[in-house]
Amino acid sequence: MGFVDVPRAHAALVLARPDQLVTLPDDIADQSVAALLLQGLTAQYLVEDSVTVRSGNTVLIQAAAGGVGRLVTQMATALGAQVHALASTPAKREQARENGAVAAYDYQEDWVARVQQATGKGVDIAYDSIGTTLMQSIAALRPGGRTVIFGKAGGTPPFIDPLELMEGSKGIIGGDLWTYLNDREGRQGRVDRLFAALHAGRITLPHIRTFPLNAGQDAHRLLEDRNFAGKIVLKIV
Repeated sequence: MGFVDVPRAHAALVLARPDQLVTLPDDIADQSVAALLLQGLTAQYLVEDSVTVRSGNTVLIQAAAGGVGRLVTQMATALGAQVHALASTPAKREQARENGAVAAYDYQEDWVARVQQATGKGVDIAYDSIGTTLMQSIAALRPGGRTVIFGKAGGTPPFIDPLELMEGSKGIIGGDLWTYLNDREGRQGRVDRLFAALHAGRITLPHIRTFPLNAGQDAHRLLEDRNFAGKIVLKIV
């Protein structure tokens, strides 16, 4: 059994309600489940629920080499979308391409202009987890496109005048996983689809580094290293 939406779970003992528990595959290691479950379900609702990614869509993904961005890239690619990725280092941009992106851009360049040039009109969907880049994500959309904002890793998003969206018939959609984890049956269905995608090869596990639970400080120091592109798992030993 496992869970996702239980607060203060950074502990040796955690109390979860029965409706929060899900059944997990027997053939997946515990550390792999821990590395995939939360970010995998997040990526899943982004491509299934916030917007429905379809074959032929053009998609822009911010922080494409991060935990969620990597999986959104793989899921969107598996659905037949063309992914344009943003990542902060050459190594991360190469990882985005390996995950299926057709192009990868540097934050330091005029990536809005490059995306518009590459797509001819802008992307259908932009996924923004940075926050401060929201206006640029909107600018990179085609007329009628949608930006999904689901994080603020770079800071608080700017206020948007709705009138600025009218001319291009563009839209902003908020994204939050907890909206969709609202009953046990729904949770279980999402988990089953997630691991089916892993078994089918549509998504892959990240590079995993494990630390003892009492070495949390070391784990957090690695987590703050912008060059680390993997998943950290704390393990009770």
